[in-house]
Amino acid sequence: MVSAVGVVLALVVAAPTGRASFEEGRRRFLAGDHEGALVHLQRAYDLSRGRPSTIEALALCHDRLGHTALALTHYRELLATSPREPKAGEVRSTIARLERAMVAEEARLRPVAPAPPAPEPDNFAVKSRPPAPPAASAPSLDADEDRAVWASPWFWIVTGAVAATAAVGVGLAMSAGGDPLPPSLDRRFVR
Repeated sequence: MVSAVGVVLALVVAAPTGRASFEEGRRRFLAGDHEGALVHLQRAYDLSRGRPSTIEALALCHDRLGHTALALTHYRELLATSPREPKAGEVRSTIARLERAMVAEEARLRPVAPAPPAPEPDNFAVKSRPPAPPAASAPSLDADEDRAVWASPWFWIVTGAVAATAAVGVGLAMSAGGDPLPPSLDRRFVR
């Protein structure tokens, strides 16, 4: 039977150390496997309790992967833990670069407001002119409407009245006496 002390001792020996995770993350980072390095560096960060070298490595890994917000968080943490470190100026410039990148990204993702409508010209003649009436279109008669016009009794009444008026006008004009017809035309009408 295994004692409780033996189980605890086995767990302590088998547990990964922050240093081993850090070295594995560093090796993968240098090999270009940034995704693989991130897993190990995160584990080293969790186990290291704020060690500046681990924070810096994790921030750099997030920066290379394009995780700007996470990289910015870790760089600020690094600056807070060791503000007098020789690399503090470099860390500040990196923070400034990442902040500019985030502002540019937010501006790129922000929806663009539509342009305001163009102002009307400040011309008295244009403003005082009444609006143009809407364009009238010619009525179209299709076959059914055309038949309806011819079948209407009013059409025939009006047409008859116009014809009668014309006949009366012609008759009056002929009886008014005017110049007699020339003899050449007069013979044609005599039977």
